[in-house]
Amino acid sequence: MRLAAAWSLFFVGLVWGDQTLIQRYQLPAKDIQQIVVSSNGRDILFTAGGSFANSQRCPQIYHMDIVNGVDSVKRVSTGLGAALDPNFLADGSGYVYSSSFEFNNITSCGNTVKPHFFSIYRTDSHGNIIRRLASRSTHPVVSADGTRIVYLYKNQIWSMNAVTGKEKTQLTLFPIYGTKTDLRVGAKGHHIFFAQEKRGHKTCYKINMDGSDLESIECRHHWKGLKDVIPTQSRILYVSPNGEYVVYTDSKKEGIFVYREGNFDYELREPVPIENDLSLPEEKHLKNIKQLTFGGQNAEGYFSFDDQSIVLQATGPSRYGTTCDQIYRLELYPTPTKETPLKRLSTGLGACTCAYFHPNGETTIHASTFLNASFDKHTANSCPPKKCHSDESRKDPVLKTLCNTSYVWDLFPDYDIFKVNKYGNIISQLTNTPGYDAEGAVSPDGKHIVFMSVRTGDPELWIMDFDGSNQRQLTFELGYDGGPFFSPDGTKIGFRASRPKTEEEIEKYKLLLKYDLVEPLAMELFTINVDGTGLRQITKLGGSNWAPFYLNDNKRIIFSTNFNASFFGAFDLYVINEDGSGLERVTYNKNGFDAFPMMSHKGDKLIWGSSRNGRDPTELNLFLADWVD
Repeated sequence: MRLAAAWSLFFVGLVWGDQTLIQRYQLPAKDIQQIVVSSNGRDILFTAGGSFANSQRCPQIYHMDIVNGVDSVKRVSTGLGAALDPNFLADGSGYVYSSSFEFNNITSCGNTVKPHFFSIYRTDSHGNIIRRLASRSTHPVVSADGTRIVYLYKNQIWSMNAVTGKEKTQLTLFPIYGTKTDLRVGAKGHHIFFAQEKRGHKTCYKINMDGSDLESIECRHHWKGLKDVIPTQSRILYVSPNGEYVVYTDSKKEGIFVYREGNFDYELREPVPIENDLSLPEEKHLKNIKQLTFGGQNAEGYFSFDDQSIVLQATGPSRYGTTCDQIYRLELYPTPTKETPLKRLSTGLGACTCAYFHPNGETTIHASTFLNASFDKHTANSCPPKKCHSDESRKDPVLKTLCNTSYVWDLFPDYDIFKVNKYGNIISQLTNTPGYDAEGAVSPDGKHIVFMSVRTGDPELWIMDFDGSNQRQLTFELGYDGGPFFSPDGTKIGFRASRPKTEEEIEKYKLLLKYDLVEPLAMELFTINVDGTGLRQITKLGGSNWAPFYLNDNKRIIFSTNFNASFFGAFDLYVINEDGSGLERVTYNKNGFDAFPMMSHKGDKLIWGSSRNGRDPTELNLFLADWVD
């Protein structure tokens, strides 16, 4: 079901049994352009610009759970260009919409009414693009059985397979004026209804799904005897073809209401029982461990400043529909389950890393390569290829040798840091220099961002004001300096660093950098003052010591290390004083992986990534525990 809207408030009216329940949601509906209700009546897709959007007010597609209301609103389109014509897939597995993001960058959403700048996309439930279904096409509508999509291409109505985008069939032979077209599929999936307006005159038609039996029909809204529920002063906006849904306005309350006859059979989200005990007897600092994510590779979970939410990066084809990380927001209360939806804050394009909250609780930063993302003919598989999995690694003998003899991290040169609003719509691009800019964190007062940059040719720490101005270098020694975080009092920065010393180490380090690679097998922890003075090495453990984060006392640092591991890829969490004393083990996940720790701002919780309770060796999930000193 879809409608146009331009009201100051957005209301949803629900019928539960014999009672009419009215829930009032404070959405700026003057910015809402299209609304679609799911077949089960629980969810809404809407198109909105204005206060929802980025600085260019480009319309995007958003999802809202009716029961949970405004707090559940998440963007499901890319946040780039303009996005219109939202649809639910019939099986509830994702969405279909049209967008101009391949033709418009983040600084423009022009061409929003030019069909040849739009294409049609199918996504998963996170909004991550599975396939481009049709190029230079608009107005997609999914059939009731979910097998077909009808749409406009070159002012004609076409039909295609809803899964593959193939089996394209032209249904009309006269021009349809797309910008004023109302295109629908009947409830039984047998007919297409469309209306077009030309020079103020509206004409309505019906045509079979195979393109036969075109006929003109009367243009009118249907009323199914709902006067006992809907006030007489209301105006009917839309009735679903089977009469099950009615959308109307109330002139006195200035709202939009959705009425559905009968009961709502909502599936309750019960807590998912944990199959295994998540705690280990040796882990005396961790109590009441709770699993927050369930499948895929989930990492770098960082608290909002009120400790009510986290941002994280996650990937995995089966769980997220992606093969490289995207950024998501997850609410911590009530405790997440397997059914809890994540809000994607990144575009869904390219690779992403290292998100962090601003103290205002709405603005976040993260790094992404989406500006240089490329697409094949059908699938937006836009992840940058890892250097050691690229064609170059098979053709270049030097690179091939390095890849065969080293464990490496890619420093993709297309990474830049972006600031986004609570829906993930881009506010501004903060870095724009050649080479890798990523690994950013926000200061406790919200005034600065520390990050890592390779703009000088060597990975060094930099700091900038929160608006991206006044960028200045903090570290200058040869070696990879990265993963920085501010201390709770905002005076110091903890980070990881490699320090190649011998000629052989330096030669290999520089050679890897030529290919935008680093070898993270020998790293120690360091701290530095925010003004660039007072550089100190904290650990001298050997191995790989990384992911440092200050505890709330401003004196101790929790981090991940493999210095005493006997199994490759095994890491545990340790705590150490910033003077290098008092090393203490925190996790005891034998031959497992524990990393990315962060202490809550109140100092009573710890979040980290762990392989414990995983269904396979590659699974990495986030866990939350009470911290016991």
